[in-house]
Amino acid sequence: MLNSGLLETAIGLVLIYMILSFLSTGINEWIATLTQRRSEFLEQGVKRLLGSELGQSLYQHPLLLALRRHTRRGDRRPSYIPAGTFSKVVLALLPSIGSGGSGRAVEVMIKDIDNKQVQESLLTLWADAGQQLDKFKAEIEQWFNDTMDRVSGWYKRRTQLVTFVVAVGVAVTLNADTIRIATTLWTNPTLRAALVVQAEQAVQQHDSNPPETTIPTVKESLKQVQSLPLPLGWTSANKVDSATNREDPRAAPDSFWEILIKVLGLFITACALTIGAPFWFDILKKFINIRGAGKPSDTKQ
Repeated sequence: MLNSGLLETAIGLVLIYMILSFLSTGINEWIATLTQRRSEFLEQGVKRLLGSELGQSLYQHPLLLALRRHTRRGDRRPSYIPAGTFSKVVLALLPSIGSGGSGRAVEVMIKDIDNKQVQESLLTLWADAGQQLDKFKAEIEQWFNDTMDRVSGWYKRRTQLVTFVVAVGVAVTLNADTIRIATTLWTNPTLRAALVVQAEQAVQQHDSNPPETTIPTVKESLKQVQSLPLPLGWTSANKVDSATNREDPRAAPDSFWEILIKVLGLFITACALTIGAPFWFDILKKFINIRGAGKPSDTKQ
């Protein structure tokens, strides 16, 4: 049986990780939207498939223009293209197919594309489809989906660094030092109990709305952070509170070893936030279930 103080400290720490992960993810999504990161990667993937010229023609097609988002800063290119829409536009860009031309005419039209790699790819798909239009369309969709899977991998690898930088920024700004937070929770049963109650409420709330399906906005995440009964942030006041004779966890370190421990604690928090809220939510649920299973029965003997 786990020590209740140790388990409650772990629950409080995991709850903090989950809420701060929401905040980090929200900021990361905001940055991605502002910089049009997804749209940029999607366009690069499309042009890798079709080449620059044909890819540009695809983006000028009315079906793709309809996917643009209208904002105050102008039209933004789509960050997602359905595979069916992609195949329809590709077929529309080959006039012989659009007019119901013969298989020979389709091959001639494909060979007219001024990109050897695209030619070979489309001719291979056309041959695999047995020169049947419906199967050719399905082959193009699968070709697009396979490429988008690779693009998603590029996007994730590219954003890992951004994700870590955002996590570091959140940890440092809020002074979310794992070592200090764990120490504070371990030595403060009242604070620990308050976080456990909040953790139980969070599990009930997210059970019907899992973190992997809904990402709170930055504003909503900040409200959750503010609701934490934990002294986050920095203070320039004295390190020791004269009323409680306890060290203020928000105080800045003033010795080499304290600075080293602070940096380590912030680094641990940043690494934890890069894992993501869904992971910490699953861990939190398990800890809450373990704690619930370990509660003594209220039934009198």
